[in-house]
Amino acid sequence: MRWNKEALLQRQFRITGIAVAVSLCFLVARPAEDKQLTIITPQSSFSVLLQEREGKEYIDLQNILDQLGHTSATIEGDNFKLRYDRLEAHFKSGQTSGKVGNASVQLAGKFLLENDHGLVPFASLVELLPHFTGGHAEYHEISRRLFVNGGGTRFSAELKKGTPSTLALSFTASVNPRITSEGGKLRLSFSHDPLATTAQNLKYDDPLITSLHYSENENGGEMVIEASEPLLASFSDKGKTIVLSAAPKLATATSSAETQTASGTPAANSTAATESNPNLSSTTSSGSAVLGEPSVPHTRYLIVIDPSHGGSERGAALSEKLAEKDITLAIARRLRAELNDRGLVTFMIRDSDSTISLDQRAAVTNTSRAAVYVAIHAGTLGHGVRVYTSMLPETAPAPGTFLPWETAQSGYVHNSRILAYSVIDQITKNQSKLPVAMMPAPVRPLNNIAGAAIAIEVAPQNGDAESLTNSNYQQMVANSLAAAIVSVRSSLEQPR
Repeated sequence: MRWNKEALLQRQFRITGIAVAVSLCFLVARPAEDKQLTIITPQSSFSVLLQEREGKEYIDLQNILDQLGHTSATIEGDNFKLRYDRLEAHFKSGQTSGKVGNASVQLAGKFLLENDHGLVPFASLVELLPHFTGGHAEYHEISRRLFVNGGGTRFSAELKKGTPSTLALSFTASVNPRITSEGGKLRLSFSHDPLATTAQNLKYDDPLITSLHYSENENGGEMVIEASEPLLASFSDKGKTIVLSAAPKLATATSSAETQTASGTPAANSTAATESNPNLSSTTSSGSAVLGEPSVPHTRYLIVIDPSHGGSERGAALSEKLAEKDITLAIARRLRAELNDRGLVTFMIRDSDSTISLDQRAAVTNTSRAAVYVAIHAGTLGHGVRVYTSMLPETAPAPGTFLPWETAQSGYVHNSRILAYSVIDQITKNQSKLPVAMMPAPVRPLNNIAGAAIAIEVAPQNGDAESLTNSNYQQMVANSLAAAIVSVRSSLEQPR
């Protein structure tokens, strides 16, 4: 068929006009963005869609009741009869009233029948549902959550004054908040926990913890605790209790008796242990490390070195004058020097004669997101070196931000064993005749560490406790540990 130029142009305009008209029809017919309502009951939670009709939000009543019990519906013309368990409800399309059982109910808009489904105005749902369930409904507009019949998690806060004070948060169910710290504020975000608590603003007359503010947003609930210094959150009772307390301060130099001059010469009143053991390292650092402060370095492959015991905890009495805490600190300092020479970043849990609890040691390690944790012990039982790992069963790393305190290591047991085997290999290369063994053992705080974690126990070379002060022996242990940590870096280093 032949077309002239004018006919072709007319046909093109007609086709273009049809295409534009069809596009406009799609644009006009496109529904508004669907919104979801989350309904939370004591047994479960589920989401339903809100639909816009006649400028109002509507919801499928039967769809909700299906999740709560047994329903059936009968439609006769404009009449909609809904049976929920043994209760019958009657509505009529286009009417603003209905009947549930023997009770008359008023709706905030017309009842609508669409494709055999009965839609009620969303604004009426909070008053309507209790007629069916016999319970209570509470709507939180900001988070678009509807709590039915006491569903949801609630909390209470109790300040326990002391030196220092603690704030205990008790929840009716386990929670898994995301925790962040911003200066003197600790923020708990409950995006996955159905907290039914309304907004709270509590003030405390306390020198440490000054206020607690809870509010809701579109992602759920958020709690902000303000304090005069950084706080540490500890979980217990399977996540039902969170205790907030002052973050541990690690005093790495606590008195002039524990410090030394810049030249490395012991101060006049230095401890007798240092004077009687010249092979103990004389290098110390000043200041203190606090959770969340820059003094604890944050790097992808951070090595935390933990000389066991310290301060009032002397550890094993290796001889009349020699305490375990002195040997562990000496080896730890040598290990730090070896790792630093190899270009690795380290952090010492203690670098002086300080008393630090096991929980504090684990908390600082986890907060710094250390890739490797090495605890150093010394003893007189047998001879050689023993390497310990956690006795927890090996599991896959847990997702999310919350790890149970007592089993935080379970997802890292595999990496811990890789490191332990490497330590054995390196010691064997350096001292083939020195006994070295690896074994799982309940050595604290290994179970609490979220990273590759081992503990080593150094025993005398020949049964004589004084050999623990031998600089060559200490250096061999430090060299072997450093070489092992370097050799497994590619296996352990992950985005953190």
